[in-house]
This record gives sequence, structure tokens and C-alpha cells, in this order.
Amino acid sequence: QSGCYRTVLGTNSTVDDILVQYPDLAEKRMLDGYPTVENGYYLYVLVLTNRNFDSSVANPAYGEKGKVLATSSIHSREFAPAETMTRFAEYLLQNYNTDPDIRWILDWNEIHLILHANPDGRKYDEV
Repeated sequence: QSGCYRTVLGTNSTVDDILVQYPDLAEKRMLDGYPTVENGYYLYVLVLTNRNFDSSVANPAYGEKGKVLATSSIHSREFAPAETMTRFAEYLLQNYNTDPDIRWILDWNEIHLILHANPDGRKYDEV
């Protein structure tokens, strides 16, 4: 950690933990062809959705799941946005089984999160 914010490696470790703990609700998709310039980190999207729920079967009029994309920390000194978005992902997953609104969000939608849009710049500022 860097103060009260996770580092790039800390965030990646959290994502790995999320994937193990919530295999039906979280997926990591690599953005192939988008290596970062300096250190060669690859960008990825953390996708949150109930992969066992098919909205087109549950309600044919609804069709495919809705999709939303959010990016954070595109500038190297933006420490808070990546931490906030990581905590948002943790909150959605931790409360999926107890909060009916969150259950609806993840059943009927896909939330795509790019937690660190500039991991090289962030790593530079972590030193």
C-alpha cells in the first residue's frame, strides 16, 4: 500500500483475490494489444456480472445485459479514483447476496471497470 491507497500491484492482487472468491460474478479480461509503454503492463477490465443469469431468457423483451464502462486513474497522480473504484467493486460483490438492488444490477447488467488506466505512470509516482 501507498498510504491509504493500494499500489498498482496491490490492486492487481486484490483483483486476483476477487476472481478466486467470486468466480461466478467477476472476470478479468485482458485488453490485448494495449501494453503500456514504459513497463509493459497490460491493461485489463474487471467485469462484474452474474455470469449464470441470462437476461434474454429471463425476460426476452429485455434482450442482452446492459453494459457500463468506467475508467479511473488515467493520470499518474490520481491515487483516489483507482482505490474508490476498487472499493466499489468489492462493495458490489460483498453485498450481492444481501442487497436486492445490487443483485438486480449484477444480474441484469455488466459493469466493466478499468481500475488503472495508466499503470506505468502510477508506478512511477509510487516510488
